[in-house]
Amino acid sequence: MIKNIFLTLITFSFLVAEANHIIFSRITTTPDDAEMVAIYNPTSEAINLSNYYLSDEGSYYYNLPSDDNYWSESDNDFIARFPDIDIASNQTLTIGFHDITSFNNHYSINPDYSLQEDMLSVSNDTNTIGSDNNILTNNFESLILFYWDGSSSIIQDVDYFVWGFAQAGVDKTGISGYYDDTSFDIQNENILGYHTDGESYIRNSNTEIGECDGAWPQDCPDSPIGNGITGHDETSEIFIDSWDIITENGCFVADCGCLIPEDPNYNENAEVSCLDADDNGYGDCCAANTITHTIEDIVTGDDDGFVATIRGIIIGFGDYREPNNGPQVIELMDSETGHVIDLVIWDWDVITPTQSSIAYMVDPSNLSEYVVLAMGLVGIYQGSFQFEITEESNIEEYYAYNPQGEFIPDEDINKVVISPAPFVIIPTLGERLDYSFSVPSNSKVVIRIFDMNGNFVTSLLDDFFVSSGSVERLEDQSDWDGTDHHGQIVAPGTYLMHIEATNWISGEYSYDMAPIVVGVYK
Repeated sequence: MIKNIFLTLITFSFLVAEANHIIFSRITTTPDDAEMVAIYNPTSEAINLSNYYLSDEGSYYYNLPSDDNYWSESDNDFIARFPDIDIASNQTLTIGFHDITSFNNHYSINPDYSLQEDMLSVSNDTNTIGSDNNILTNNFESLILFYWDGSSSIIQDVDYFVWGFAQAGVDKTGISGYYDDTSFDIQNENILGYHTDGESYIRNSNTEIGECDGAWPQDCPDSPIGNGITGHDETSEIFIDSWDIITENGCFVADCGCLIPEDPNYNENAEVSCLDADDNGYGDCCAANTITHTIEDIVTGDDDGFVATIRGIIIGFGDYREPNNGPQVIELMDSETGHVIDLVIWDWDVITPTQSSIAYMVDPSNLSEYVVLAMGLVGIYQGSFQFEITEESNIEEYYAYNPQGEFIPDEDINKVVISPAPFVIIPTLGERLDYSFSVPSNSKVVIRIFDMNGNFVTSLLDDFFVSSGSVERLEDQSDWDGTDHHGQIVAPGTYLMHIEATNWISGEYSYDMAPIVVGVYK
């Protein structure tokens, strides 16, 4: 990964800007440690930020002056006030959305400020700064920079960015005290989709292209003037014109890719500026490594005896060294096609943690699942293709997820508890319900969803736990997506999340339940 690129990707030309108007210049939403925003001052004067606020709460933030319903109270949402600091003319401030250590783990530099360590809560009674490991939703979310003097009945928008789905953003139309914002239907035509790991949203111009400013009302008939600090309608910017998605080595995603036709990132029009640092000529700027073949290419092909780099999910491991001096074998599957190939290891120890850096990936007690990149020699054994790995460094983790959640041992737990959050979800907007639960040892545990009439909706878990502890199911592969056992989104209403545990030794039974609400967007 190429580091230290905040101020080198794009050089902004200075444009005359209204006083007090600062703008977002970069936003990164994934992976979690990389979550950040960069804020730029295009004006000719320093600006004090003590009355400026940052939030991802498009449906609530403007209620702050009323001191009511201005925050969802979810751990992965926030509304935060800047400390008493200045942003100088032409200065960029970077803000990491977790602690400084997390940011440094990813970028190898510290941010200027940390959301969780430096920004201020807006309430004296409760913390309004998100504490979750995943603050920004990757697929759709918004960020709002706004100004409030602490006494006015309304706030003033300063800058705004929404991605993926406009309804995750801002429309204050019809809200008392505010001008109409740009409708979600129009905003949806102007926004970028989500970006992936190794990419960021980057502003390519200080001019907020298309933003309605009141000077030309004929171009903005619905909202000739807006709620911005300069009178602009900040929700009217045409983001697809003023922003781009760019990779961490400075390549615009639309122009980059691998020049190897078999690579999933293949782009025959990849720019020369996107070539790898090792000058291999492949033009791979979208992936950390060049994938030369898919597993399907190999197992359905006719050739062997060549070196390839593949990607797949580990689905099994076998150690055949005893008693017949066999190999260790990792089963790797192409999750898109289902094709499987054996990774064969003869020369080094895979399973012993003190001997192997990848032992955790094949540990049967580890509930995580791992997608890996592997480089090796394609061969054939008893009519089947296999992939020989000669060095430990030729396997590396590409992605990890926890389909069964993260288990945290706790010997003190003696009954089940279920804790859904954020309690209210709107599945039609792609929202999912995170939840956690605690289980006693030696228990068969079942988690189900019922409607308020006691009718079964779906089953989320049916498993046995030897040890007591808590399980956090916070990822998209482990939480609830709001569908029933047929895969259909359930009707809006109140439901019950029910957990039960039966100790297979003593027969002791315990249960817990919690209400959840499925909403609908109107």
